[in-house]
Amino acid sequence: EAEAEAEAEAEAEAEAEAEAEAEAEVLKTAANTNCKTSSAQHETSLVANTQQLTSNVLDASNYFKEEYKPRLTEIAQETLKERPGITLHTLALEIANLHGLTRTSKKQVDYIYELLKPWAGIKENSGFSPTVWLSPEDTCELIHWRGVNAFGYERNWKELAFEEALGLATFAKNNNSSNPVEEMCSELGLKRKHETTIKQFEQWLSLVE
Repeated sequence: EAEAEAEAEAEAEAEAEAEAEAEAEVLKTAANTNCKTSSAQHETSLVANTQQLTSNVLDASNYFKEEYKPRLTEIAQETLKERPGITLHTLALEIANLHGLTRTSKKQVDYIYELLKPWAGIKENSGFSPTVWLSPEDTCELIHWRGVNAFGYERNWKELAFEEALGLATFAKNNNSSNPVEEMCSELGLKRKHETTIKQFEQWLSLVE
C-alpha cells in the first residue's frame, strides 16, 4: 500500500509539473515507468532503454535523461550547421518539434542553453533571445539578411536573431532609402502594419545609421 501511495503521489507531481511547464507530452511519457517489474525484467528494460536512447528515434520521454544529453547535443550541432545565427528559442523549438512536440518551454530552453555553453557561440542581446552559432569563432555583429524563407519556411519577424534584424534593416536602407520600413514589411510579407511592429522596425533602422 505504501508503494502504491508513493507511486500515486509521484504521478500526481509529474502531472502538475507537466501542466506548469507546458510540456505534458515529455513528462507524462517519462512518468510511465513501471516500478513493479522483477529484477530480470528490470535488467531487460534497462537494456532496451539504453538501445532506444542511442538510436535515431527521437522520443520525447528521453528529453531530460542524463544519458540522452549527447544525442540532444548532436541534434543542436546539426541544426546550427544548417541554420547558424538563430535564436536560442528557435533552436529549442526546432528540437522540440523533432521530438513530436508542438511548442517548447522555459525549462527546455534553459536545458538546451546549458548543453550549448561548453561549445557554442552565444551572444546575449537585451530584449532578444540569445543568438547561437556552432562555435564561438562563428559569432558576428551583423548577419546579412537571408530572406524570409531562408530555411525553407516563412519566418516570423519576431523570431529573427538581433544580428539578422540589423541585417534586414541595412538591406532595407540600401534598397529603399526613402521608405526602409515599407521595404522591411515587403521583405517579410507583412500586409498589416501594426504600430508596435513599425516602432520595432524603426528602432532597428536607428541602430544601423
